[in-house]
Amino acid sequence: MEDVSAAAVVFADGVNALLPDQEDGEIDGTALTAVRSLTPTWHRRCGRRLLWGMIGFFVALVAFTVAAGLAGTAVSVVIMALIGGITWVCLGIGVYTVRRGLRERWLRRHGITVTATAAATPGAYVYMDGTGTYRGFVHGEDGPYVTVSYDPRDPADVLVPRRRTCAF
Repeated sequence: MEDVSAAAVVFADGVNALLPDQEDGEIDGTALTAVRSLTPTWHRRCGRRLLWGMIGFFVALVAFTVAAGLAGTAVSVVIMALIGGITWVCLGIGVYTVRRGLRERWLRRHGITVTATAAATPGAYVYMDGTGTYRGFVHGEDGPYVTVSYDPRDPADVLVPRRRTCAF
């Protein structure tokens, strides 16, 4: 580096004196790196879209209930609020369940399924993606291992598929 002050040179010499001697002069820090994806995961994107949809539905429900109150009787307001509220809750649960089911189905067909082993913290798991990078996540279950599926385009976006059960 050119045009540096004498203080910077003294500081750099002091830091270099504290570092252990390297034979080849190069320090390989690849073993100390960790990969962290900053893109939002599928779960976060789906939750955000669902939240905005539910807020929009709720605002429309309130507007229709107020309009029904101005145009009709109190019975129509109660009926609209009751049926609309139940519909609001059922719609949110249904959309989330269907989207998660479609995501699981896509990951079962096109994703990569691996076994994640338990980490030191209860509920935390570690798995290795296709590039050899170890990735971690937290899941509600606590056990020695769990099967996970991830998208090969974004290995940090991991999903623990639900166990398939038969009602018969």
